[in-house]
Amino acid sequence: MSLFIAVSYWPGFESGSYGRAFTIFNLVPSVTAAVGISFVPQIACAAADRDASALKTEASLAVKITLCTALPAGFGLSLLSKQIFKLLYGGSEFLYEGARLLFIYGIAAVLAGVAVPVLQMLQALGRQREVLWILIGSTAVKLVANIILVSQANINIYGAAAATGLLYFSACVPAIILLIYDVGGLTCGTFFRPAAAAAVTLLAAAGAARLFSAGFAVLLVIAI
Repeated sequence: MSLFIAVSYWPGFESGSYGRAFTIFNLVPSVTAAVGISFVPQIACAAADRDASALKTEASLAVKITLCTALPAGFGLSLLSKQIFKLLYGGSEFLYEGARLLFIYGIAAVLAGVAVPVLQMLQALGRQREVLWILIGSTAVKLVANIILVSQANINIYGAAAATGLLYFSACVPAIILLIYDVGGLTCGTFFRPAAAAAVTLLAAAGAARLFSAGFAVLLVIAI
């Protein structure tokens, strides 16, 4: 059977699998948004004082915390998509499709979890107009992707999840580049150390998924 199943095969599919997967996806950017909000005063103050050292320090710390949260959370949703969906919603008729939607949304959650706080930090640096243009451009990307992907019978509603990932990708990349430019550069360690920590967490998650039951594995990974 094809990985992508047409919506018409499953009555109530759109309001079932898609809505439930999207609800879980929203948890990641909701958490990382708090990181951006908490660093806005410090970044704005450092920018107002023209303290380049403090600005770089605060931005670097904010990015590290954001990545340490978004990377394992988002990729964890993808890695344990079936187990998470089953734990939250049981073995419903939407499990097969919901797990695959959540796999796509997990990747999108990484991008969303990074993009949201970075855009908040850019606003603190007085980049409101640039943030607006980034949001307009990324929304246009999502609109075009939705029209192209969702109209394909063999992709259908899965295209909406993929379009969401493209939206946040097209917002995340220019936002990070602009932030690095504004703070005078960020070290490679700002990105690679959280990535390494996330990789260790994901390896533990994969091991837990193989050794324990679905529900216990998910709870164990959340604890890790």
